[in-house]
Amino acid sequence: SEVGKLKVFGFAKGAGMIAPSMATMLAFIFTNADVDYDTLVSIHKAVSDRTFSSITVDGCESTNDAFGLISLGEIEADLREVEEKVMEVSHTLAKKIVEDGEGATKIIKVTVKRATLRMKAREIAKAVASSLLVKTAMYGGDPNWGRIAAAAGSTEFPIDPYRMKIYIGNHLLYDGKPHPKAQSKATDYLKGEKEVEIVIDLCEGKESWTYYSSDIGYEYIKINAEYHT
Repeated sequence: SEVGKLKVFGFAKGAGMIAPSMATMLAFIFTNADVDYDTLVSIHKAVSDRTFSSITVDGCESTNDAFGLISLGEIEADLREVEEKVMEVSHTLAKKIVEDGEGATKIIKVTVKRATLRMKAREIAKAVASSLLVKTAMYGGDPNWGRIAAAAGSTEFPIDPYRMKIYIGNHLLYDGKPHPKAQSKATDYLKGEKEVEIVIDLCEGKESWTYYSSDIGYEYIKINAEYHT
């Protein structure tokens, strides 16, 4: 990614055993900007939280992972632009890791919005994105809002089921009561798209968080059942 003389580029490795925090992932991003160590640490934390630490393939972790952010110190640059471009490149790489997940056929974008706390939005998004029942439903093209609601309610944070809204794509499936007439259109959406979105609107605050996940189907089982160390 470039803007003017500023350049940010990188590469990443996945794409099995990917879960917060990173698992077997390796990612390295470079910029030609001259950025001091403390600022690099700050940018690294902000970017990692929203990208590489907000993806999951199978929920499994390992002891080996790394995300490096390296300044080559060649030019002076606006630090806000540096952070924006690092975020942009990291977001692209994180999505590619999910897309390349073992046996994956879909990218699942899970967004929790209007939460009272950022941590609440993050933990609920993580729970839904990590749910095997949700991931297999997405694989099968099943707009199963009940599985989404159950995963959303599994964290330590309380939710009000009578205020919460659940969308798949732009199809409202639940807002205190189910909407069965939306099921068929949501099914068509899931079966016709490679990237699908689940939105959980808590209708209580201003905080939001997004996780990216992959679906899980027969190919994932085949790959990991036949793999021997």
